[in-house]
Amino acid sequence: MLTEIKFQIEGICSQNDKALIETEVDVLEGVVDSNIDERNGEAWIEFDNSEVSEKRLFRIIEKLGFEIKEEATAYAAVFVSIWIDKGLGLIVPGFIPSPIGEILEYVPTAPEVLITLGVWALGLLILTILYKIAVSVKEEVST
Repeated sequence: MLTEIKFQIEGICSQNDKALIETEVDVLEGVVDSNIDERNGEAWIEFDNSEVSEKRLFRIIEKLGFEIKEEATAYAAVFVSIWIDKGLGLIVPGFIPSPIGEILEYVPTAPEVLITLGVWALGLLILTILYKIAVSVKEEVST
């Protein structure tokens, strides 16, 4: 099955670097086309993933002395979004019926219970502090 990937390559300085990478990648069986922009290091490769893997392509480029730039920002955003989505609801999904309608018995583990209690305690502490501030402001305004 044909696959297209786009990624960044660090360390490309000239047309020679571009030609070197494209030559090494294009000779691999399964690679249909490749194009590298030497100005910004953006690479585009179309290949048949049943004949050559993405890992192998990356290894060949790295053997030539170039680095594949990781998209750390994207990885961090995915991690944070999953954390926000599942952070406070780790226990709740245990009570959702399975796709066949069966409800499986679920008992939270000790770390899950302690984490949940810690989150609730932190929330109550913040709420108490905010109430104390609100009450003192209200008393100050009324006098």
